[in-house]
This record gives sequence, structure tokens and C-alpha cells, in this order.
Amino acid sequence: MPLGREFLFNVYTDLSKPLHVGKGNVLYVQGWCYHTEEHIRSLTVIFDGAAHPVRNFGLARLDVFRAQFGIADMRGHSLNSGFWVMIPLQAEVARRTAGLKLSAVLADGTVCEVDGGQVRLEPDLTMEPVAVRADAAEPLVAICMATYNPPVGFLRRQIESIKRQTYRNWVCIVNDDCSSPECLSSIADCIGDDPRFLLFSNEWNLGYYHNFERILTRVPQEAAYVALADQDDRWHESKIERLLDEFDDSTTLVYSDMNIVDGRGNLISDTYWTTRKNNFSRLDLLLLANTVTGAASMFRRDLIPCLLPFPEKIDDIYHDHFIACVALSCGCIRYVDEPLYDYFQHGENVIGHYVKTGKKSPYVRISLIDKIKSIKQTLCALPAALKGVFFYYQSQYYNNFIRRIIFSIIIKERCVDIDNKNKRILDGFISTESSCWYLVYQVVRNRLMRRGPITMHLDGILLKSVLSVKLLKYYYRVRRWFIPTGPVSG
Repeated sequence: MPLGREFLFNVYTDLSKPLHVGKGNVLYVQGWCYHTEEHIRSLTVIFDGAAHPVRNFGLARLDVFRAQFGIADMRGHSLNSGFWVMIPLQAEVARRTAGLKLSAVLADGTVCEVDGGQVRLEPDLTMEPVAVRADAAEPLVAICMATYNPPVGFLRRQIESIKRQTYRNWVCIVNDDCSSPECLSSIADCIGDDPRFLLFSNEWNLGYYHNFERILTRVPQEAAYVALADQDDRWHESKIERLLDEFDDSTTLVYSDMNIVDGRGNLISDTYWTTRKNNFSRLDLLLLANTVTGAASMFRRDLIPCLLPFPEKIDDIYHDHFIACVALSCGCIRYVDEPLYDYFQHGENVIGHYVKTGKKSPYVRISLIDKIKSIKQTLCALPAALKGVFFYYQSQYYNNFIRRIIFSIIIKERCVDIDNKNKRILDGFISTESSCWYLVYQVVRNRLMRRGPITMHLDGILLKSVLSVKLLKYYYRVRRWFIPTGPVSG
């Protein structure tokens, strides 16, 4: 039976999990809401007693409309029911619970307020630094290696390359992400009885992103630097030594180039930078497109409080992107312009390979009727093609665009020593929550400076994603006028 005069909502944010705040975090609230009879004039999320106006509401939600129309929604209001809001959180001193409410002002002035649930706030992640015996004469480097069902041959080669490092004062924390018992036994066998390797295993699979987060909680207090390692690379003997040599008082992170090799160890390229340009000095460009590879990096241990907990995982988020943005916000990043490890490409597939044959296409005479048929087919296919483009950019909006706002808010909350230039950059990205002008500025500036190869044109993609979401919002708002409606019975 259709419902009466109702305010309906659904919050997608998983409020059942505790939210670790650390030095600052973001509560990303996403969902849908609509009133069965009235248009929503304004929407506010009340969290822990504080009101947070929702600037992004009334977004197109065709999926909600398909599920609700004719059942609870008789007027098509669910078609524009999407919303999201970012709630910045400052450091917590104790564990506590905070309430979340939605408050909507309808077109007729009525205020609807509903309980959205409770959020458990935790001060920080549980830190479990390993106990080590370090050489006080040299800084200790903690190598963090994440593993998951690694091919034994690749893993053994990587571990042996770490053992051969010319710099000797290091410890390697291997954190396995719930591999099979056979693989876990193989990892222990590859490590052998070397006391510098410490093996841990997760009770359940966390995924690569949260597995790296877990490793950082184990970094010993005595360590001065942290180096990230993949399970299937091969380090050059001087990797740690060369990265350490580049640090000065203002440097927070150093990374290097790499060799690209195939599965048999044959050299494909002696540099990573074959299709794009490197960037390690501009925060705005780094936020748009990461150029710092985790396995090539070493950073100061005192960055960890600013890194943990990692931001909420949205789509294909990568830990090295966030680490690089934090490092550049807190100081300087330096680059070693030589390959310090071999990055193995598994498989023998070639992607994006184009071969010119040198032959010209034969001339084909096309009749006027055939031309008209072709134009007609193109016009008929155009609506579906445009719809596909819009929904592609909508996915970019909810994944890539929103992720960069989250990064910016968290970095600004956690890093106190940000210079004014980087503060303005972070504020610019944060402002895109309500306005796309900063993205317009980035696109124009980067096009004039020809920085496309650095950003991989992500600035333009993000701008198109924002504009597409706005166009879809207004398109469905107009389309709603033509939806046949019926009376809402109680």
C-alpha cells in the first residue's frame, strides 16, 4: 500500500563500524532522502549536536526512483533524492558515541527531523609497535612488506634482495593478509631464521589498502624511517642507502625511479616515466594525479600520526597517493633520478600497442541513401551514448572527485605545519564540495602550462564529473514534471 505524507531516507554510510579519528578525520555521510508530497528546500545533517548544511542534495538517483515509484513515491520526488556531506572531525581524547540526525525543511516550511543512527568514535587505531634492538649509531629503517598469496619464487627473490642491502640497520615487518596456510608456510620458509624479519598474519582478509595501514601500526618506536616494499619486486643493493642520502631537515619523503622488467627479468624500460611527467613539488598536481610509487618510497616515521588511520576506502584508493600528499603537505619530497629496484610485470600481454601498416584504406563510394542511413543510425544511438557518458562521469564523481575532498580535509585537520601556499590548495579542493570554480581554475591553468601529461587530464575529468552530476540533477528535476502522478492515499 502507498504510504501517506512521509519523509523517507536511507543512509549508506556504515555506522555500525567504529570510526577511528586519530589527529582528525572525516565522516562521509551519503544516502538518499525525499518527502512523498513536498519538495525539500534545504537539508541539514546534525552530528553530535552540531548542524552541517548539506550543499549536495537533490542529486539524481534513478535507482531509488525505480525502487520507490508507485510504491512509496507517487510524485517522483525520489528521482532527485541523493545527498552527501563531509563532516570534519577533530581529535578525540576518549571513546564515545555521537548521534546523527537528518533535518529537512520542505517547500511549505515544514521541518522533518529523523534519527540517522549512532556513530562510535575511537581516539586512534591500536598501535602495536614491534620491539627491536637497533644500532644507535645509525638510524633504523623499518621496511614494511604486505603479502597475500605471493608466488614463492618472486617473494624469495625480493627477500634475498633486501638481505643484500649495503645499509645494514634495518628491520623488515612482513604482514600477511590471511594467505592460505601453504603460502604462509612458504613465506616463513623464505624468511628463514633471519631475526631482522618479523612475520605477522591478519585474522581475516583486509585488502591491500588496509593491510598497509595495519603494518604501519607495527612500526617500532626506534625507527627513524619507513620504507614500503611489495612482495614481488627486486631491490638493488644500494636502495636504502641511496634513499637515506637524500634526506635533509626539510625532507619528509624520498622516492626513486625503477626498472620495468618482464616476468623473466628482461628489461622493458629503464625508467617509469615513458608516458607521463614526474611531479613531486606541486601539491595541487599531486592531489589530482599521484606520481609517487609506494614501493619506491621512504618517509620519516614521524609522519605516521598524520597518516593513520587511512581515509575511508572509496573505489580504487591507493595508500601511496595519500602518503605522498601528506608528506608534501608537511615538508619537501625529493626524487632520486635513477632506478633503485626492478618492478616486475607479470604476464606477457601488451596493452595499448598500435602498429602502423603503411597501407592506405581503399576508397569506397558511399551512396546518398547509405549516408542518410548512417546519419540516422548515429542520431538514434546518440541518446544512449550520451546517457552512458553522463553515468560514466557520475561514477567518477562519487569515486575520484569525492576522494580528493576527503584527502584535503583530513590533511588539513592533521598536519599543523602546512605553509600558506599548500593551505590555499587544500582549501581550494575542499571548496569544490559546493563550487566547481577551483576545478575550472585548475583546468585552465594546467592547459595553459601544458601539464596534461602530469595530471593525465584528471583535472578535466573531475570537472566534467561535477558538471555531469549537476546536469543530471536538473535534467531529472525537469523530467519529473512529466511523470504521471496519482493521489497519495494514507
